[in-house]
Amino acid sequence: GEHDIALSLLAQAMARPTDAYHQLFLDATSAEVHLAFGTWGEAAAAAQRGWKATIAEAGLRAARFAMLYVEATVEQALDDRARRVLEHIGPVRDSASTMLHQATQAITSRTGSTAPAGQAYFAQAAASLSRLGPPDPEAWAAAAECWDRLSDPWSTAVARLHESETALAIGATSRAVNSLQDAHRRASQLDAGPLLEQIAAFSRRARISALAPSVVELDVQSIDQLGLTPREAEVLALVAAGETNREIGKRLYVSEKTAGVHVSNILRKLGVSSRVEAAAVAQRLGKR
Repeated sequence: GEHDIALSLLAQAMARPTDAYHQLFLDATSAEVHLAFGTWGEAAAAAQRGWKATIAEAGLRAARFAMLYVEATVEQALDDRARRVLEHIGPVRDSASTMLHQATQAITSRTGSTAPAGQAYFAQAAASLSRLGPPDPEAWAAAAECWDRLSDPWSTAVARLHESETALAIGATSRAVNSLQDAHRRASQLDAGPLLEQIAAFSRRARISALAPSVVELDVQSIDQLGLTPREAEVLALVAAGETNREIGKRLYVSEKTAGVHVSNILRKLGVSSRVEAAAVAQRLGKR
């Protein structure tokens, strides 16, 4: 969030003499800095310069510049729409879609496949484009998964925040809460101030908490009284923490279907009809 320092360092770098190869690094950095600070025109211009210089080689750099350009133009279009300056976003969407399609075709035709980084770039760009249409949490979930595989916590957190926003827009409140809490956890670990501010602002607007509930631990006596197996006790603690069957499955190395069976058994044994009620039992009986 150090706006002035970032721009000063960028200006110093841009003022130095450079060759065509290193100019690509400057253009990519410039696009990312301007995206971070909301100067969409500068971000789009830098990304377009890099795109024109790399599309012929059909590599990951071209894919990265395509992603940055799509993000910048989508953000500008959303700003314009909010100001009622741009009533028809079709041309913007078409232009960004064309660049993304060209990048995808160029890379796959040359290499036959896309590297994990390229998959992340394309997933992020596709998710960004979806912001010009109906809310699509699946697009953002796909982007988050790609970034997570690359161990990029900041990009994952950003994608999870957008997943939360779009999930809430279609009425998937539970998914919105889980995505937002995951974004907050990752951003907190990075101490990413501006991103945490965005998360907090959305949390206030949506009236959902960005803080994940504490994971509870049931003692042996409570587990026996409830008639739970040790595995079911683990699952109940994760249910109480707001995790979905899919997340529980990943954490416990079982399938989503198996996790669902455990949850159903827990609801039956507790005599409750919902995960919320089961979580309330766990919170009441558990020790923090």
